[in-house]
Order: sequence, then structure tokens, then C-alpha cells
Amino acid sequence: MAPLMAKPFLLPLEGYAKKHDNFTSNVTAIVYTPDDLLIQWPYSIASVYQACAAVMFLYLYVFQRDTPPHPTRAAQLASEADYTSGGSKTTMKVVCVLLCALFLHLHCGLVIAYGTLLTPYAVYCDLGLSKATGASMSSVFWGLFTFFRIATIGYIGKTGPEKNIIGELMVCCISCALLVPFGNSNVIILWIGVALMGLGTSSIWASTYGFIDQFFPLTSRMTATFTVSACLGEFVLPTIMGNYLEQVGTHTIRFRP
Repeated sequence: MAPLMAKPFLLPLEGYAKKHDNFTSNVTAIVYTPDDLLIQWPYSIASVYQACAAVMFLYLYVFQRDTPPHPTRAAQLASEADYTSGGSKTTMKVVCVLLCALFLHLHCGLVIAYGTLLTPYAVYCDLGLSKATGASMSSVFWGLFTFFRIATIGYIGKTGPEKNIIGELMVCCISCALLVPFGNSNVIILWIGVALMGLGTSSIWASTYGFIDQFFPLTSRMTATFTVSACLGEFVLPTIMGNYLEQVGTHTIRFRP
């Protein structure tokens, strides 16, 4: 929903000349003033969402602070205590947790980088799409990402998390195979690749938790390790890709009358 909220307030690029490497286009420049910027409106809408989330959490914290653990949770803790009694088993558990943390680090970094940089890529690529089109692509990506994550609830019990992860990774590979050679020149392929990437990345996060839970009972330390590793990926990969996109974009930007 965020790209759709920002879409009506984006200033157009048409008629706007920008200087790069001592070269200025002949297009008449339009100088925007602070009064032209409408960024306060999408930020205000996002703030209302944040306030609603804070109120709901505050309600849960005040009225449902103490909740007895579910009996299955107690059984998992007992099983984990029995499992960690052996040194070799503990070592194997640590290795698996670290590998899953690295996997989620790369996965979440990819998702955030792809979703946030999709709009500037659509604008600065050879297709020269508008900001509004780029925002619509971002909405398609996040919309399919959300929809198929919800749909996974219906069939994950039959397929299992490992088959679901393999299937989604295959969809991501198909998306990359289309986008790498054709995404910069064919708008239809770009739309298809964006949709496939949203589908292929939708439920890998949840499926990874289900996959590791088949071998080791999940604990708060394990989930915290996964979350911290994923957040680091969301910080590192978008920064690397954003800097690369900025460097390449300054040489390939198209000036449109």
C-alpha cells in the first residue's frame, strides 16, 4: 500500500534537466520550490498507520501481559533439553542455525532491496518509465508478495516447508533469467519478472522457520539470531545496490522533453 499512497504526490520528471559530469541537456529546466513538494502527506498517512499499530500493541501489553505457555511449548522445551545433552548434537544445531541465519540474511536483503529500489530502477533504466509506473510496479511486487504469503497458509501443510522453499527459489531463478537479459529493454518482461519475484520471495521466511523446526525446537535465541541476521541483510544489500544504481544511473539517465 505504501507505493500507492506515495504515487499521487510524486513530482514528474518530464521537462526536468539535470546536470551530470559537466553536461547539461537543452531541455528547459523546471525548478521546484519547497511548496511544490507534497511529501508531508504520505508521511502523515504512514504516521496514522504507525499510531494505530502502537495503540493495538499497547492494548495487548496492558490487558494481556501475562499469558500461560501452551502445553506444546512446554513439551518443546523438554525435548530441546534432551537434545542439547550431547556435544555433537549441539555443534550440528549451531551450524544449522548459522546457515539458516545466513540464508535469511541474503533473502531479506534481496526482498527489501528489490522492493525499495524497483521504482528508481524503472525510472533510470533504458525504458525511462515514469515515477507513477515505478510505484505501480512496487505495489504489484509487494501485493503478490503479501497475497501468496497468505495463500501459503492453505497448502503448506501438504507440501511441507522444504518443497515450498525449493519451489519459490526456482521461481526466483526464472524471474532473474528473464530480468537480467530483457528487463532493461522490454517493459512486458519487466512486469512479468517483477510479478514472479514477488511470488518467489513471498513465504521463504516463514517456510525457513518451519523447516528448521522439524529438526530443532525453535527458541527465542534462535529466532533472535535469524531476525538480527535478516535485519543486517536489509541494511547492507540495499546500500550496496543503491550506490551501484546511483553510479550507473548517472551515466544512463535519459532526458525527456
